[in-house]
Amino acid sequence: MTTELYQQIKQNIIAKQHPIVRPHIKEYFNWLKSLDALDVYDSIEKGETVKDAYTRTRNYPLRMSVAAARGLLKASKSLREKAEKAINVDVARLTLRFENPKVYEVIKRFDPQEEHLQKNLQSAKEILGVIPKEEKVAA
Repeated sequence: MTTELYQQIKQNIIAKQHPIVRPHIKEYFNWLKSLDALDVYDSIEKGETVKDAYTRTRNYPLRMSVAAARGLLKASKSLREKAEKAINVDVARLTLRFENPKVYEVIKRFDPQEEHLQKNLQSAKEILGVIPKEEKVAA
C-alpha cells in the first residue's frame, strides 16, 4: 500500500461521516498521530487502556470535547454506526503505519496479536458512547 492510497482511504472514511461528526473523527486521527511510543509501550506493559487514562485526566477541554461528541453519537444511531466503522483496528493500524511509525513498530513488537490495540479501541468507543459501556460482572 502506498501513502497516497492510505490518504485516499482516510479521506473517504472522513467524507462518509456526517458533517457534525467529521471534526471528532479528524481529532481521532490526530490523536493516533500524536501518540508517544514510550507511552504506548508503558500502557502495553501495565495493561492500561485509554479509558483508564481518560478517567484520571484533569484535561477539561478534552473532557468537554469528548462530552460533545458523546452527546451527538448517543443521539443518533446512524452517526454511531458510521463512527464505529471509522474507529476500527484496520484503520488504526493504517494510520499508525503511515502517520506514526514509531508507535506502529512498538505495537508490532510488543502487541503482535493487537489485543491491547483492540482493547483500547473498544475503550475509546465506550468513552464516546459508540458502544455501551462494559458492565462489570460481580464475582
